[in-house]
Amino acid sequence: MNTKVKILIAATLSILANASHAQIFCIFDPSGTSGDSFSMMRDYSLSAKQWGAELTLKAYTDEELVAKDFKSGKCDATAITAIRARQFNNFVASIDSVGGIINKSQTKTIITLMANPKLAPDMVDNGVEVAGVLSLGGGYLIVNDRNINSLQKIIGKRLAIFDNDKAGKTII
Repeated sequence: MNTKVKILIAATLSILANASHAQIFCIFDPSGTSGDSFSMMRDYSLSAKQWGAELTLKAYTDEELVAKDFKSGKCDATAITAIRARQFNNFVASIDSVGGIINKSQTKTIITLMANPKLAPDMVDNGVEVAGVLSLGGGYLIVNDRNINSLQKIIGKRLAIFDNDKAGKTII
């Protein structure tokens, strides 16, 4: 792998390849250094040492800031959600499409497919490479009224979505 290529970790989170020198790995985790995502990446960095990679982990609780720092070169790698990763790689971000993956079996299948070497060209987009994907679990709509239990009952209601979620805007 060309270590000059920036590497994107997309959550769905994605994972980084080995390198021969120190790398700054910026990780989005709402709980900061005490969160599950950061903890997984800490374990990953210990394994990466065995491959000769020295990773400096930096936790972020603001995902927008992580993406900005990655884009500006302050981070050599990043772990962000696929929705936020869309600006770097449309292909891998498509796995977080609403209704695209509806159960654990499909999640396993898609993650296995993403690791297939035949898809390697699709993992590189504009100098950013997705080196792995892992599931953080499902996303759910949360409502303040138990009677709103179908899409039909949402019609006419105000909804909030992530500002960077183009697919969500289209659906709404």
